Order: sequence, then C-alpha cells, then structure tokens
Amino acid sequence: MINLSFQIKAIIFSFFYGIFFSFLFNLNYKLLFHHKKIIKIFFDFIFIIDMGLLYFFILEYLDYGYIHFYFLLSFFIGFILTFSILKKYIRKISVNK
Repeated sequence: MINLSFQIKAIIFSFFYGIFFSFLFNLNYKLLFHHKKIIKIFFDFIFIIDMGLLYFFILEYLDYGYIHFYFLLSFFIGFILTFSILKKYIRKISVNK
C-alpha cells in the first residue's frame, strides 16, 4: 500500500503529463507530414516509446512504480482537455507539404 501523499503527487503528475503529452503529440503530428513513409513510422515509433518510458520512469520515482487506474484516468483527462483546446488552433495553422 502506498502512502496517500505519493498517490496525490502521482495523480497531479499524471494530469500535467497528459497536458505535456498532448502538446508533444500535436507537434509530432505536424512533423509527420514527410514524403517517406519509413521516416513517418520511425519518428512515430520513437515518440511513443520515449513518452511511455518517461512516464513510467517518473512514476517509478514518485510512487515506486505502482500504476493505478486513476493515474491513467488523470493522464487521459489532461490529454483530452488540452487536445480539445489545441484542436481549434491546429486547424488554423496550415501545413506545408
């Protein structure tokens, strides 16, 4: 059983990591408009692996690596809130192909 203070820190971290992930996800989406398909797949794969490893390493530091449902729920809430706000601004910016 982990301490309540560790759980609160992890929930707050998960929420802000969801916001951070949303910003980087949108940036990665902009960079995926490359002509070679192998480069798209490579950068997408590296992005997902890096973001997942970073999340789990920081959770390991905060609460000894325990992953609870409410940590992931907090992460997704932060991601969806920020993504829905950024979605309006992404459509206004045109991408040069």
